[in-house]
Amino acid sequence: MEPCAIDSVLFDLDGTLVDSVELILNSYQHVHREHLQDVAVAGDHYRSKLGVPLLQIYQELVEDEVRAAQLVEAYKKHNRTLHDGMVRCYPGVKQMLHQLDESGVALAIVTSKGREVALRGLRICEIDRFFATIVALENVEHHKPDPQPVERAVELLGTTAERTLFVGDAPTDIAAGRAAGVLTGAALWGPFPRDSMQQHPPDFWFESPLEIPAIVARSAIGIRD
Repeated sequence: MEPCAIDSVLFDLDGTLVDSVELILNSYQHVHREHLQDVAVAGDHYRSKLGVPLLQIYQELVEDEVRAAQLVEAYKKHNRTLHDGMVRCYPGVKQMLHQLDESGVALAIVTSKGREVALRGLRICEIDRFFATIVALENVEHHKPDPQPVERAVELLGTTAERTLFVGDAPTDIAAGRAAGVLTGAALWGPFPRDSMQQHPPDFWFESPLEIPAIVARSAIGIRD
């Protein structure tokens, strides 16, 4: 089958477009110190869970739905307090989005974060204007690495999986994209190292956001690495 031109690009949010990793880890650590002294976790536990829905993370730790929900609220309260001062765009993201937008590529966000706080981060980073389409936590029943969020974004953009690229920083992003049948790209400027995605590698490895428009442009003339 001949390769298709990419007409749509989906992006994960945290760790891909928005540098909020330290804020997220700070929030996890705060909740653990204040409310989970009885639960032991490895030092990299929360970093390895980046991109996983909050409720799922806490349910795995406490196996109590009521307590897990309370922990989620404690996390959100602390996170909101620090959010605006700790969130920023990764270098090159604004220029990359501008180039894709100028070339007519449809753009969407696929995130395990709630819509309200996702929009807040996009506005702070001044990139909200590029994203009329956002698939957030409350918009799907199943979450990455399940393909449902990616499939939903493809549907909303009115395109096909074959013409879509999904860029994310986490193994769960790549797994979701592969399962949905879209092209996948690993954002290596995020918190996950390249070797964490080697078992199920993406179609493209991106060292910088500015490499993405070039790949999209090359797809239009049928060139694939």
